[in-house]
Amino acid sequence: GTPAPRTSAPGPSHRRTANPRTSNTATGVTASDRHAELRRALSQDFRVLTPSWAVDINLSLPLHPQMLLTGNVRDLFPVEFPAATAEKGETEVDLWDLTDMIWDACRSRGYSAAASVDVGTGKLEIREDGRSERPPFLEDLATDGIDLPALESLMDAVVHNRERPVALIIPYAARLAPASLNLTQDGVRLLARAESLGHSARPVKSATGRMTPYNTIFWICRRQEELHPAFALDSHALRVVPIPEPTREVRTQAARFFYQDQLGEVDEHRVPRGVEVSRDGAGQSDHALAKALADVTPGMTVRDLLSCARLARDLGMTSDNYADAARLLRIGTSSDSWSIGALRAKIMEAESYLGRRVLGQEPAVAKAVD
Repeated sequence: GTPAPRTSAPGPSHRRTANPRTSNTATGVTASDRHAELRRALSQDFRVLTPSWAVDINLSLPLHPQMLLTGNVRDLFPVEFPAATAEKGETEVDLWDLTDMIWDACRSRGYSAAASVDVGTGKLEIREDGRSERPPFLEDLATDGIDLPALESLMDAVVHNRERPVALIIPYAARLAPASLNLTQDGVRLLARAESLGHSARPVKSATGRMTPYNTIFWICRRQEELHPAFALDSHALRVVPIPEPTREVRTQAARFFYQDQLGEVDEHRVPRGVEVSRDGAGQSDHALAKALADVTPGMTVRDLLSCARLARDLGMTSDNYADAARLLRIGTSSDSWSIGALRAKIMEAESYLGRRVLGQEPAVAKAVD
């Protein structure tokens, strides 16, 4: 029954300070503009722009020993560089997969190597920066036949490495321990060991002079629900980084890769498997063709966009008919029922037709037709 003490003296409220709170209105810039310089500063090899989720990965390397990447993880990602032979301000585009993006972020933090394990085939791929010797535990490591016990041993060796930092990438983490299946003893031990290593991991000295990163383990899956409940999603050592679907800007950059003939020859060694480069589109700039393709592919991934571009080229379509190629890819037909002449004529006459049958409801008729 005792009343609560007053937190301030009665009377008018205190005056606000003279300094206004910083906002987009006060500064004249949006949040994305304010972070643009950070993204450019983190870009490597004079890269023009880095996506925000890649910046998140870069900033999390010295903060979290493990990361889970979810969302649009099987796509390709356009990376823009200043063109070497073009005029000042011109750029060219490359397409990287997620493993390339992860390795680029790790390399910028001074990582000496990254090992990627395909749990389906048991194959191990190692990427190195070429500026230092391979870590000793990777020297005699088998590159084939990696099973769950071998993966557990590899995780142990990576986390306890005290040389320059090393990353371990598991692209198909949900295949290790699917949520719909019972775990084997090896699977239970692997996930328990992964959680334990996340808590015992220590940062490793890096040659960059920045914050010391961990020997990071990257888990990759499309949806968190695909992972077994035993996976330690709530661990403080794990950072979850969602990767969004490509925006119109991203799709435009990816389409420029397809129409890159205006910027010179494409290095065929850097073209991902299954991706073709177009040499058609004469008479239109690659920028105009890329924008036309991006405008008709909302909701599509970059891989879908490239398939749409190849389909349009195969059918001899011009940029005015790219929407037909996108429709054909989505639903299996290029015909548009709304383009039938009789139907369009009915729609044009709909207001007068309904107005003769519904009296006194002109605004409602007009709104229904609109």
